[in-house]
Amino acid sequence: MPKKTLILIPAKGKSRRLENKNIRTLNGVSLVELAVTRSLSCNKGDVVVSTEDKVIMNLVKSYPITIIERPKKLAGDSVRVIEVVLHVLDKIGYLFDTFIMTLPTSPLCKVVDMCCALDLFVDGKRNPDRMPVMSVTRMEGNPWLIGRCHEEHREVLVPMFTSSWVAQDITMQSRQTPLKCNGAVYVCDVKMFQDKKEFYIDGMLVYEMPRDRGLDVDTEMDLMLVEKILERQGL
Repeated sequence: MPKKTLILIPAKGKSRRLENKNIRTLNGVSLVELAVTRSLSCNKGDVVVSTEDKVIMNLVKSYPITIIERPKKLAGDSVRVIEVVLHVLDKIGYLFDTFIMTLPTSPLCKVVDMCCALDLFVDGKRNPDRMPVMSVTRMEGNPWLIGRCHEEHREVLVPMFTSSWVAQDITMQSRQTPLKCNGAVYVCDVKMFQDKKEFYIDGMLVYEMPRDRGLDVDTEMDLMLVEKILERQGL
């Protein structure tokens, strides 16, 4: 039997910074339903939602998708999405050779983003080794100005990436534009992911999205910004 593509939407119930973020709504539609509808519209594979939450299950059960109930131990704040993906692949991964992951917290991601990322992944000339494809957006500002508090002297600001501000070199004139992985779309070979157990794999390719479409909703302010963008777009 020929293998297929899995489109996976991880959607747990509870969240720390923005309460119940996956069921927050935009224009009356929950974020998890927006992820389901764009995944179905993509029409590139079988759509699966992984959740432990009964409210989310009820929201998406009327769609032509599969719901995989994850155990409570995979719904805690300390659980990585990697573990959730592996749980799904352990159950049904043998049916697929490729998976696309898209998050409910990327509500401005479009069908074209998912399709273009998959097209890049399966392109034998641009991606002969079937390396993962990660969606990214360009970062604003200078990442070399990012600091942190000293471990022992909390009032002292030290650079994030190097031992000293001189070594960090805060000028950007000779640096390339930094890119931020945004979680909107990720495409990977099923067996490779099960072997590596990691999203960030050396040699992975990037699919660059416009900054607005790559917004990640993690706070109330993020949600307000998305609402404002939709309002300006007349949606």
